[in-house]
Amino acid sequence: MRLADRIQKNKESQGIRIVDLCTGTGCIPLLLKSVIPDAHVLGIDVSQNAVKLSRRNANDNRVDVRFIQADIFEELPQIKTVDILTSNPPYVLESEYKRLHRSVRLYEPEIAVHGGDYFYFRILELAEKWEAKIVVLEAGDWPQCQRVKVFAVEQDWNASVGFDGASEGRYIVCWRKGYDWANTICDP
Repeated sequence: MRLADRIQKNKESQGIRIVDLCTGTGCIPLLLKSVIPDAHVLGIDVSQNAVKLSRRNANDNRVDVRFIQADIFEELPQIKTVDILTSNPPYVLESEYKRLHRSVRLYEPEIAVHGGDYFYFRILELAEKWEAKIVVLEAGDWPQCQRVKVFAVEQDWNASVGFDGASEGRYIVCWRKGYDWANTICDP
């Protein structure tokens, strides 16, 4: 919600193009489209079941978001440019997966949880290719946030870590020159 609020405050919402990778149920793109109605929003997920659920959620909530099935590690549909790229990728490292709460292991598809840092590297590679201005990425914990931030800075992004309600590092915001207001997404 903070992202949408900052976009509106900076008058960046008219015709903005947003892509959400690893979209899952579609909650991120649905929220962004509902509060930024002028945005063009696309959600992408590797799972056909996730895409079906996202489409149903969009239909049930009467929100116009396009969802497609695609693997971010393979050739993606023609996307020329993106203003904002968001993702809550599978970020749990293999070594940590077995320690997850039982309810997560039983009810969340492993493909949606078990991943690692390589997802972030690929997402930032796509952000570069699509000339994204802002990238917002959820992460598992503070050390992962720091690793992703360091990688982003090495790729010439400005980057900052945002914290959740328990003061834990939970997301990374990356932005290009001229979009310094994106740093305020991390402000409490």
